[in-house]
Parts: sequence; structure tokens; C-alpha cells
Amino acid sequence: HVFGSETIVINKRIVRLSTEGAEQVYNGTALINPNWAEDSDSEGFVTGQGFATSATTGTITNVGTANNGFTYTLNGATKPGNYTVDVTEGVLKVTKANTLSVDATDYSGKYDGSAHGVTASANVPGGTTIRYSLTNSTNPADYTLTVSPTATHVDDSRKVYFVATNDNYEPAFGDAQITILPRTITLTGATQSETYNGSALTNSTVTIGGDNFLSGEGYSVLPTATGTITNVGSVANPVSGGTLNSSTQAHDYAISTQSGTLTVTPATLTVQANDQQIAYPAGRPATGTLTYTLVGGNVAGETPAFGGVLGYDTNLAADPLNPGTYTDAI
Repeated sequence: HVFGSETIVINKRIVRLSTEGAEQVYNGTALINPNWAEDSDSEGFVTGQGFATSATTGTITNVGTANNGFTYTLNGATKPGNYTVDVTEGVLKVTKANTLSVDATDYSGKYDGSAHGVTASANVPGGTTIRYSLTNSTNPADYTLTVSPTATHVDDSRKVYFVATNDNYEPAFGDAQITILPRTITLTGATQSETYNGSALTNSTVTIGGDNFLSGEGYSVLPTATGTITNVGSVANPVSGGTLNSSTQAHDYAISTQSGTLTVTPATLTVQANDQQIAYPAGRPATGTLTYTLVGGNVAGETPAFGGVLGYDTNLAADPLNPGTYTDAI
């Protein structure tokens, strides 16, 4: 007798399938694709055998890629050991949206000694980072400042650039202007009036008005008013000079001057007509022979000439006058 043996090998059937991929621009919703199909070179299931349940498993919401996996259960007639399920997974891809925007309100205000910047905000606040720069660039990496650059003085006024970045969006760029305006300072020369006294009228006082200087800033040497007048009339009292202190930047202030007025008015002189004595029945002396005395009001050392005309009271009777005293007759 001759005996022998043979080995019978039953190979697994290979079920080949592929899940579909998909692509979308980021919109905040999950990207899925439930579609799958058996490949043309798949050996497939024996009749009556196969999947009880099957579904793709891939999902992605944020920008990036994810494989579209596959899950399944076999029906009761199918033994797992008889099959190899070979899945080629599709790729789900979410690309960046270009709807991100960023903006900031310009700042404009008078110099107040404080630093002023801008605050940028994006239309998509969640997950968005904002960075600032003093120079413009299309490269987000060049924006390294976490807070806005600032301006304190008028000469610091500048444009600020910023970028908003978000993993799900293309970067968004913007800019805003910071403008520091000068404070208004008005220097006004003094106005004064006096009666003529023979001396020059001056008043060097200067009044500082407008927005005023900030504390610690202003003049180390005050400006002065320089007008002068001696005789009757009016002249301007202009403002001149002045030195700002070391804490004051000239461009932070817009300084204007306004002249005052110095006025000298006429002094009041008092003159007294001199008495006259007439021997009756003589007529009144001619008016050209009447005299007067300067009583007062004149400046020492000055004797003004009387510019009026001496004459008689019109109520006097005609010549010759009767004997008597005529008070205030001249």
C-alpha cells in the first residue's frame, strides 16, 4: 500500500473598494462624503455574503486634509476570515476662505501728553490673531507687534499697519492713521489807557490763552509786549520774544499772537481868565487884551498855550458898564 497527502489551501477573497474624496472652501461646516464604490479589480463577496452595514467615516471642518475612512459590519452569512477588505481612502480637503477682513478707526486728537494708538478688529474674532507693524508688508510674518504702535507728539503722527491671521482664512491686511494735532496757544499783548502825563506808556504783560500748555510745559523766558507811546493817540502793543522750556516740543503747539492797544488820552487843563478893572465910564477892554492864568492839569515843566478865545459874557449890557462887579463876566 502506498499512502500520501495533499494540502488544500482556501485563499481569502479580496474585496477592494475606494471611498470618494472631496474639497471645499472653509465655511465652518464639516466636510463629509458618504460615497464609496467597489473597485473593478475587486474579487467581491460570494453570493449571499457581504456587508450588513457600511459607511464612510471621514470628516473635516477646519483647513487641512483628512482621509475618508470606511467602517462596516458583515452579515451573518459572511465569515470574516474568508475575506480581506482592502480600502483605498479618498482625501477630504478644506481650503482657506478669503472672506476675512480687518479694520481700525483712525485716531485724531489734540496733543495731550498721552500715547495714542489704534485698535484693529476682524470680522471673524474666533481664532483670529492680529499683529501690528510700522511698515507695510504682504508677509504676515513681518507683523510682530502684539499692540498698536503709538504717537504722543505731533511729530509722531504716523500710519499703522496690521494683519489678521486665522488658520482657516487667507490673511487680511489693513492700516489706520494716528494724527496728533497741535494745541492752540494765543499770546495777547496788554491793552491799557492812561491820561497824558509826559512819560512813555508801556505794558509788557502778555496773557496766555487758548488750549494752554500742559503741566510742566511752556516758557522758560516769557514773551513780552513791546509797544510804547508818550503823546496822545493809540499804538499797537505787539508780542515779541519768548523761549520754550526743554520739556516743550514746539510743534506740539500752534502759537499765535495778538497785539494789545496802548492809548494816551488828553490831560485836562484848567485855565482862569484874569480879572479886569474898568474906570467908568470907559468901555470894556478889547478882547485881544484879555489875559488868563494856567491853574493846573499840566505836566511839570510843560506850559501849554491856551488855544481858545477870551471874550465877554453875552449877557453883559452894552458899553459903558454901570459901576459894579460882574462875576464870571470874562
